[in-house]
Amino acid sequence: RSQYRVAWRRMAANTGERTLIAAVVPPGPTLIQTVGSATVPGSVASTVLVAGALQSLISDFAVRVTPKADILFSTIQRLPYVGEGHASSILLRTLRLNCVTDAYADLWNQCFRKTFFHDEWSGGVEYSGRKGLGEVTENWSIHVPLRRASDRRQALLEIDALVALSLGISEDELCSVYKTQFPVLLGYDRSRDLFDINGRLVPSSVANRQRGPIRDDGTVQKDGSLSSHHPQSDIEYHYQPPFTSLDREADLRRAYRRFASWGAK
Repeated sequence: RSQYRVAWRRMAANTGERTLIAAVVPPGPTLIQTVGSATVPGSVASTVLVAGALQSLISDFAVRVTPKADILFSTIQRLPYVGEGHASSILLRTLRLNCVTDAYADLWNQCFRKTFFHDEWSGGVEYSGRKGLGEVTENWSIHVPLRRASDRRQALLEIDALVALSLGISEDELCSVYKTQFPVLLGYDRSRDLFDINGRLVPSSVANRQRGPIRDDGTVQKDGSLSSHHPQSDIEYHYQPPFTSLDREADLRRAYRRFASWGAK
């Protein structure tokens, strides 16, 4: 309880969007039986690297390829470790995905590396005001965590590419794993998940409203922003059309090639 840990949901949804669902948890909470956790003694950075590996499609595939009801510690223990080949890049993306509140400030401060400043997005969706991946501060602040849905999606798929490279898995093999072993995720990418021009994930209730009203010439009115109230607050979110789906396979290939050209760091 006194350390940062990587935790995962023990129940295995073998046919769902994802099977292995992991995150970093801060010191303090005691986890009940439905959640497993682990740490690397004496190395908080190694614990974060384990978390990054567990959040990848490759580790998820290694778990779901042999269907099971529970994801036990023994299952996690047999998964491959990514090592130091692309450690800095995996660390940065994993930290920016997980260090969402000041409960993770010490984790960020302990794992920070100056190489973070020189890291970059591999490409992907662009929108007005998008911050560079390496635009971070040495000490944790509210600007450290990635909050835009498209940025979090991009960081996750870049971890997929980095883990694949670290384990000697080819670009085609990585994309084959995605297309053949994660059909629910593939379906969501192609038909459910839409993003507006500001990189926000558009709720289905808002996306459906893009289909109307209809002009006299039969085209769809898409001018102006659409809004949605959060169901438990008075906050109003605005979504700016056009809404588009993103091509995960193309983004995976772009990321893989970009990181391969950079070499290990």
